[in-house]
Amino acid sequence: MSTPDVSVRKKHDIVILDVKKSMVGNVSSQVGSIVEEEATITSGQAYLKFILNLEGVRIMDSTGLGVLARIYGLLLDKGGEIALLKANKNIENLLVTTKLDALFNRHQDEDEAIYSML
Repeated sequence: MSTPDVSVRKKHDIVILDVKKSMVGNVSSQVGSIVEEEATITSGQAYLKFILNLEGVRIMDSTGLGVLARIYGLLLDKGGEIALLKANKNIENLLVTTKLDALFNRHQDEDEAIYSML
């Protein structure tokens, strides 16, 4: 379920979400909805491993942080995991300030992120 602001790719059993805009408001809600949908069993398969590619994201607001926390909890309850890819310094600082940095594995290389989940 790709949207104009978030594209969805799958490699192995991992869902990669490429966020094309800032993680604010509606875009954050789209990310949360996509994760919820993919983590629900459809067509015999539920995906429980996610990489959130933040390369195109310049800013994140409290809605974005709330969505990250919510999908982390959802996936944790289901035995899944999520990693963040290519977060810029502003987002890294925001994660540290809010202490959410301890929840997420963070990577700068997509292949490394995928390998860490296999």
